[in-house]
Amino acid sequence: MVPAYVKLFHDKNYESVLDGEVIETGAGIVLRKKVSKVGELFIFRKKKRPQPEVEKKKKKMKMRKRRINKLLLTGLLLFIITGCSTTKHLPEDELLYIGTPTPKIVGYNEADNGEATLEEVQGALNVAPNNSFFGSPKYRIPLPLGLWVYNRFERYEKGIGKWIFKKLAADPIYVSTVNPDTRTKVASNVLRENGFSG
Repeated sequence: MVPAYVKLFHDKNYESVLDGEVIETGAGIVLRKKVSKVGELFIFRKKKRPQPEVEKKKKKMKMRKRRINKLLLTGLLLFIITGCSTTKHLPEDELLYIGTPTPKIVGYNEADNGEATLEEVQGALNVAPNNSFFGSPKYRIPLPLGLWVYNRFERYEKGIGKWIFKKLAADPIYVSTVNPDTRTKVASNVLRENGFSG
């Protein structure tokens, strides 16, 4: 608490011949306070120091709120991801192409024209699947953003929807377009012709 007291005064003084006797009577309030800044002169309440138990409870509540927010955000993202279908607008009897497994080549030898044969086989089989990673025939991105955009914004003919479609959409690659069975047969024939078993 700030120490304060009331000061009463009554002064009789003889100022000069013209003024004569001057009497001053009054009261004043005196406050004594240690301050580090001028602005603290006008703060009359002490700051309450938080108790350690209260601080712990506040920290626990903040951590709990953060966890709940993270869970809600994760749930919302999962809901959005599962709600976006990449097969919604597929033509009947069509499947999306997701890649062809790499064949095992037995008896591979670089000296026996093996490198050239391997390149021919890969040329026959390597077709980038849907949501491939920068056109890679082996690696795919787990979230098919391009297909989602294609399905959602295909119908727009102008405006922002058309712009989003042009910039982000990826045309679906169908199994019937790639024809993996024919490609596998071509690769097997190339291997047999060069003395490999595939």
